[in-house]
Amino acid sequence: MTRTGIDKIWLHTTNYSVKDADILTTRMERVKEGEEQAYQEKHHIYTDKRGQVICGNSYLNIDEFSLDINRYGLKINFNPSTLLHPFELATMDELPKAEEIVLEALFRHGIEVDINSCHLTRLDLTKQAETIQPCSNYQSVFEYLRMPRYNDKVSYHTGFQYGTNSSEKQIVFYDKREELFFKSGIKIDNKFTRCETRYKKKAGQKLGISSYGQLSNAKQVTLDFIFNRDLQKLLSHPKGVHQLTIDFPSEVEYLKGLKREFPRGYINKYLAGSGAVVIMEKFRNLKNLERFLKNVLEEKHAVKEAKNIQALALLETHRIKGDYKSIDEHLNELKKCFL
Repeated sequence: MTRTGIDKIWLHTTNYSVKDADILTTRMERVKEGEEQAYQEKHHIYTDKRGQVICGNSYLNIDEFSLDINRYGLKINFNPSTLLHPFELATMDELPKAEEIVLEALFRHGIEVDINSCHLTRLDLTKQAETIQPCSNYQSVFEYLRMPRYNDKVSYHTGFQYGTNSSEKQIVFYDKREELFFKSGIKIDNKFTRCETRYKKKAGQKLGISSYGQLSNAKQVTLDFIFNRDLQKLLSHPKGVHQLTIDFPSEVEYLKGLKREFPRGYINKYLAGSGAVVIMEKFRNLKNLERFLKNVLEEKHAVKEAKNIQALALLETHRIKGDYKSIDEHLNELKKCFL
C-alpha cells in the first residue's frame, strides 16, 4: 500500500520572541499625525530583544518556511516533503529531519518558537503513485465523482480539485510529472499522479491532532487512516455510473426499431441519440458492445461498428491512444493506486 506523506503544515502560536526585528520585513499602515499612540496600542505585535517596538505586520519568506506575524500571533507554514526532496513525499519517519531544518532556520534568524505547543491549523496529506495512465486520462472518472458537502469542483492542471478554496476540506488530483517540469524543469519518465487531501480551518481540532507536538508523535498508520477514510468516501460516490447500467433487451429493441425506420443510417442515429462516450459507459467495454450489435448486425459488421464507436469515444475524451476504458475500470485503477 502506498504510504501517506505530509505535504504542508500550518502552525499558529502567540508564544514567540524575535531577537532583531530588522531581519523581518514589516508593513505598517499610514497613520495620521496625532494618532500614532492609538495605532501602536491597537496594532502592536511584538517588541524585539533590542527594545524595538513593532506594529503592523511582519513576515519572512525563505526556502525553509514562510512566517507571518500579526496582532493575532505568529503563523508559520512549511512543506516537509519539498524540504527533503524535489518530488518524493516525507512520511512520519522523515518528519524529524524536516523539523530539524525548520528549527535551525528559526534559530539562524533569531526567532524563538516552542514548535511543539503550536496549534495545527492546516495539514495536507498526500499520496502519489505511478498510475497506469497519465492523470488526464482519468478525466471521465473525475467528472463523475461527487464529494458530499464539497460538490464544487474546478479543473486543476490536468486533474481535478474537489472543494473550493474556502472549503474546510479539499481533495485534489493532478499530474506531478507535469508540475515538476513546468515549475522546476525536472523531467521524470513515470506517470506520477498525486492525490492531496487538504484539511483547513482549525484542521488539528477536527482531526484530533491539535498541536504540532501531537502530530510529531502520531503514528504513520494514523495518517494513512485519515487519508484513506476521506479518499474512500470520494471514490465510493461516483454519480451517474450506476444510472448508465444498460437494459439490454430494451436497448436491442430500440436499435432494431431504428434499423426499420432508418435502414441506411440507423447506427448514426443511435450515435446521435446517446453519444459515443455514453454508449461505451453503458456497455462497459468493447466486447459487451460487440455482443449487443451482433443482435442486429452480422458479426464482422458488429465488430467493425463497435471499434468505430470506441474510436469516437476516445476522440471525444481526448484519449487518442489506447483502448477506451469505462468509468468503473478507471475508478478501480485509482483505488488500487491510492487505497
